[in-house]
Amino acid sequence: MVFKQNKEADKKHKVLFIDASNQVRVGRAQNYLEKEHVEQIYSWYQDFKDVENYVKVASQSDLKENDYNLNIPLYVEKIIEDNLPSVEDALTDLKAAWVSCQEAEEKFKQILKDFI
Repeated sequence: MVFKQNKEADKKHKVLFIDASNQVRVGRAQNYLEKEHVEQIYSWYQDFKDVENYVKVASQSDLKENDYNLNIPLYVEKIIEDNLPSVEDALTDLKAAWVSCQEAEEKFKQILKDFI
């Protein structure tokens, strides 16, 4: 959080929300901010512009609309790409996998029978 009392005129009465949650290198016990992550976050801070999925410049009316709740996801909406198959496609794939599994099981039983 950065609080700045003496803002430039065009930034007054506005709040800059930055969601940098995916700007980290995930570690085992903790996450790390790499140099390029810091530079990206600082660039967003300096630009003071909306960036889809990452940055939102909120006005006083935006804040009022959300009852002055400063929770970042209320302002920076993440667009989740939906690459999931349809239910019909998933069901077709499941049926094909089931048939393949049964065939493999029969082959395995035949191999075991030959050894016994």
